[in-house]
Amino acid sequence: WLRVAEAIEHKLGYDGQPRAIAFHTDEKTGHEHMHVAWSRIDEETLQAKPLPFFKLRLKEVSRELEAELGLT
Repeated sequence: WLRVAEAIEHKLGYDGQPRAIAFHTDEKTGHEHMHVAWSRIDEETLQAKPLPFFKLRLKEVSRELEAELGLT
C-alpha cells in the first residue's frame, strides 16, 4: 500500500508534502481500498501547488503499478 501511495505522490509532484492515508472497506462488496490526501500548500510560499493534468497522471501511474504488481 505504501509503495502505491509513494508512486502516486511522485507522479503528482507532491514528494515531501504532508499526507494522510486511510483505509476503507466497502460493506457491500468487502473490497478494501486506500484513500490518500496530500496538502497542496507549499511551506515556503504558502501558495497551493499546481496540479495540472492530474487525471492523466493518475491514469499513467495506475497502469505502471498494475504492470509492476501484476494486477489487471
